[in-house]
Amino acid sequence: MDYEHDFKKASVFLRVIISLVTYGVYLPYWFISRSKAINERAGQEMIPLVMPYIVLVIYSIQACFYTSAYFIDYSDQLKSTVDVIDTPLTYGGMAVIVYLSFVTRKIFNDTFETKKTRFVWTLLFGPFYLQYKVNKEYYSD
Repeated sequence: MDYEHDFKKASVFLRVIISLVTYGVYLPYWFISRSKAINERAGQEMIPLVMPYIVLVIYSIQACFYTSAYFIDYSDQLKSTVDVIDTPLTYGGMAVIVYLSFVTRKIFNDTFETKKTRFVWTLLFGPFYLQYKVNKEYYSD
């Protein structure tokens, strides 16, 4: 079946590096940039854009704060307040990424012709593993 919006080949290794350099901001971006193709395969909106956009904004603010902390001497009180807020926001963002990874996994399992995506790899590597599956499905020789 041909789809109007299709997946592009992307280096998984480069995506890992980009995620590390951007403090994880790339992870919600992966879902935002591929949401049309994923939703088209599902036949309905399974990847709601509001969730990855919220994570993108939260992770971007965190990345700006932690990057600026190298150049600005923040007070200890501000640092401790940010640390208290940072942990639940980070885990909440991770939960959203894992949820979106499993929604995408289900869609891939229903529509891809190659081997099914694995539960454990999806849990551990999320968008990186899903990109690997996209590359394998469309671009393997």
